[in-house]
Amino acid sequence: LGRSGVEEIKSHLFFKNDQWDWNNIRDTAAPVVPELSSDIDSSNFDDIEDDKGQGETFPVPKAFVGNQLPFIGFTYFRENLLLSDFPELGKKVELCKNNGTKKNELRKNEDGEELIQFQEKINKLEDQLRN
Repeated sequence: LGRSGVEEIKSHLFFKNDQWDWNNIRDTAAPVVPELSSDIDSSNFDDIEDDKGQGETFPVPKAFVGNQLPFIGFTYFRENLLLSDFPELGKKVELCKNNGTKKNELRKNEDGEELIQFQEKINKLEDQLRN
C-alpha cells in the first residue's frame, strides 16, 4: 500500500466516509474531544502499572568461577615487551640474562650505559606499579 504514491493510500476503503474528505479534513471536528482542566492534564490517559516482575539481572558468565576471586586486579606482563621499541637493547638484555652478565660487564659495551639506564627506569616503573 502506498508504493504507487499517495493517491493509492487516499483511495483505500478505510478513508472512504461521509464525514470528511481530503479537502476538508483539517476543518472537521474530532469525533471525541476530551475535557481538560489544564494544559498538563493527563487524566484521560491510563495509569501505567508498576512492573512487579523480576528486576534486571545480569547472568554470571559461565566462565566465572569463585576460585578466581583472589586474582582480581592481578596483571601480567612480559619484561621483553617493555623493550619492544628498542629491539637491539632487548636482545642485549636477553643475552645478559642468558649468559649471567652483570652490570659491570654491560658497561664495556657501547650501548651498555644506555641499556642500564633503560633497565633502571623499567625497574622504577615496575616498583611504582607494585605500590
